[in-house]
Amino acid sequence: MIRRRSDETIARNLLALILICAAAVSPARAEHVSTQATIRFIGATGEISGSCHLLDTGYERILLDCGSFMESDGSRDDAFSFPPVSVNLVVLSHAHLDHTGRLPALYAQGYTGLVLCARPTRSIAEVMLPMQDRIKTGTSGSATQRILTNFWEIPFATPRRLATGTEIELLPAGHILGSAMIIVRYGPPEQRRTLVFSGDFGNDNCGILQPKPTVTAADTVIVESTYGDRSHVGCADEMERFYNVLRQTADDNAVAIIPSFVLARTQKVLAFLHRGIRTGRLPDNLNIYVSSQSAVELTKLYRANDGQLRDEYREGLRPDSSPFSFANLHLTGSNGRLSRPAVIIAPSGDASIGPAAQIIAEYVGDPTTRICFVSSYQTPGSPGDALTSGAQRIEIGGKAFWVQGKVYEFGGFSDHGDQPQILEWLSHISGVRQVFTVHGAPAAARALAESITQRMGWPAEAVTSEKLYVLP
Repeated sequence: MIRRRSDETIARNLLALILICAAAVSPARAEHVSTQATIRFIGATGEISGSCHLLDTGYERILLDCGSFMESDGSRDDAFSFPPVSVNLVVLSHAHLDHTGRLPALYAQGYTGLVLCARPTRSIAEVMLPMQDRIKTGTSGSATQRILTNFWEIPFATPRRLATGTEIELLPAGHILGSAMIIVRYGPPEQRRTLVFSGDFGNDNCGILQPKPTVTAADTVIVESTYGDRSHVGCADEMERFYNVLRQTADDNAVAIIPSFVLARTQKVLAFLHRGIRTGRLPDNLNIYVSSQSAVELTKLYRANDGQLRDEYREGLRPDSSPFSFANLHLTGSNGRLSRPAVIIAPSGDASIGPAAQIIAEYVGDPTTRICFVSSYQTPGSPGDALTSGAQRIEIGGKAFWVQGKVYEFGGFSDHGDQPQILEWLSHISGVRQVFTVHGAPAAARALAESITQRMGWPAEAVTSEKLYVLP
């Protein structure tokens, strides 16, 4: 069985390598070879989802991300303003659904090529894409599984050369496991150009992954702007406040509920909890539960790829103790019986659906309960929005519940860098001719673009959906 899987993996990798080399020489490509490169932003324009940027180098069309519009009802996800069959290659920055969720629609409408990404993005997508299927349709389609066979993982800092001479390189972005900044070098030798796409820009001041490296040269930069108009609160102070709430929970032999996204935020919270217990800032009698099977599977992937963690989260790791496998950690994947004191990490981040909503409904009436939100954004109208706004009564599943427990917000745990971090990273890049800000609300994207122009003197623009930009 092991040998057969190994042979299949080798065969798939050889085929993928051949297809990468062929990706830039399809018949469709010969129809529009041009010396003028362009880019069109299909999503993440004036909003923080739907990341999808169509780069035409003049020799091939490369789609940077292909994400779902998470703020919509899903009706926008099936329509593309370009023929999917005309795309030669997809390169993913990471596996969050707002960067990958439209891949099934892309393939269904004619795309047949590869998806380049960093390790272990494919394995994460194996969890996330079927989860999206279940949310949308109630089932996990076989088409999604077939798509995953087209994923081709490449190592960080190892350029891959296409047949046209275009190079693709991925560098760690520090956002989630496997997240990458994408570098595309294209054009003839005498007119070589470099485009850098930040992907989702990791929060190095409060991260558990290795910090992102410096990029030193680029002609065009595409940078996310989720927090492009603000600075985060200090992570150290935020973490101490978090630990203090959980110490009180233990003292009361009570329950703390942490509504959290299944990918990245759950694992970051676990890393903080493990470090707090290991350093004595949290009592070791806390029972920690992860009540989502998807979150459990993703946590195991973080454990298997702990080489991407920062050194302080890898110090003294043993087979029986890591941020994702330690005493009193219960990867249950469901809501079962608890041993108090307990910390329950449950999706969703705004407590609108899933285990978080059910668990809050069960415990919100207990004055000793602590509800800790670790996201700075709550969907308007959600239980999370009501709770963080100080509501005394909330509605879950059509039933009303009186709020007796205490509610806390920890907005500094974001996995996105803020404006000062983005500007500092940009300051090391030379030769920049144009900057585009994406993946942010209009005010945040404009504020970051204006700050870049003021500080760096570079032309910077908050992009407009569907507008075609000619690259310098």
